[in-house]
Amino acid sequence: MPPSRLAPLSVASASSAMNAGQIIVFSLLPLVCQSLHLQGWHAGLILSISSFCFALVSPIWGRLSERFGRVPVLTIGLLGYSAGTLLFTLLLDFGSVEQFGVTAFVSLLIIARCMQSLLMGAIIPSSTAYIVDTTGIEKRAQGMALLGAAQNIGAILGPIIISLLAAYSLLYSFYTAALLTALSAAFVYGYADRLQTGGKAHINVKPWPLIKNVATSFSDSRYRLYSVAGIGIFASYSIVQQPLAYWLKDSFGLSSSEAASWLGLAMTAFAVTGTAIQLFVIPKLRFQPCQYLIPGFVLIGSGALLIFALHSFSGVIIGMGAMGVGLSIAFVGYAGELSSRVNDDERGQAGGVIGATPAVGFIIGPLAGALAYEVNGQLPFFVTAGLCVGLIILTWVEAR
Repeated sequence: MPPSRLAPLSVASASSAMNAGQIIVFSLLPLVCQSLHLQGWHAGLILSISSFCFALVSPIWGRLSERFGRVPVLTIGLLGYSAGTLLFTLLLDFGSVEQFGVTAFVSLLIIARCMQSLLMGAIIPSSTAYIVDTTGIEKRAQGMALLGAAQNIGAILGPIIISLLAAYSLLYSFYTAALLTALSAAFVYGYADRLQTGGKAHINVKPWPLIKNVATSFSDSRYRLYSVAGIGIFASYSIVQQPLAYWLKDSFGLSSSEAASWLGLAMTAFAVTGTAIQLFVIPKLRFQPCQYLIPGFVLIGSGALLIFALHSFSGVIIGMGAMGVGLSIAFVGYAGELSSRVNDDERGQAGGVIGATPAVGFIIGPLAGALAYEVNGQLPFFVTAGLCVGLIILTWVEAR
């Protein structure tokens, strides 16, 4: 198949569709669980365990993309995400605590979400490696910015879907997420060059070496501390995101649909500011990738504290906007620095680490945020700020 000008956009659409779906599920699952007479920490547990599965297999899928090609692996990931989301949503729609009991129902939801995550883990490493394969070193940061912008476009689309459908049913947004990833799979398969990247026959894909590769990927001394920074970026954000719907509902006396609508506006502010930075500011900068990390952490921590300090709808919008800018800046620094520290034949592995370290952040963040909110409704904002201070110190020491 000849290369297409739409190839990079088709691959970027995978990030958009996946991120829209993730924003929808992470934002609304606490409210959905509450409507089903489950606790907030049940939602955190479901998301944390499934994120662990995602983190476990993401480097493996990255290695598989070296052997079988980026596009086939990416297509499998997208179709797996779509089917898994549909199964998860059907359980939420037609299952109940009364029907199964709390333990069995939560266990079924965890199994369904984990099945999805095991296949979804293919999306980020294969799409990241595809972009890296098709861009030169001098345009590496811009290539990462394209993926980051695509993720932020998905983060805009997700809240819009929430706002439009929340008044009818919270689960309509989940069904829409399944449809989006199926459409993206068709776009990728139709326009991305299946012969251009990956497909190295000598790459070892035996199960045990691949499983061992997960451990060695995270312990690689070339980027070990930057992996910690990548985990911290998404842990600090998700600690606030996870209980934010509850916080809005409890702080301002809103119904579930009203809280979902306001959450959609806040997440839109988060995504719009992040996308603007990715598209219009970062491409004009000529900083080294690591120089983006500290400003990113400053903005993430400051945004969390602004939400607490202003304690208003406008404060939520401003705070989430600052966090959106911070996460986007930090992601570019993290992904660009890590990918520049590996050899050409290790790009799939690096893409897997880039995909897995945020997932590890989402192992920690949702459950930590839910538990912190159980202790005190304002505590998640301070936990995020404190974590960002620690990450600033770590990055400064590593960059010296």
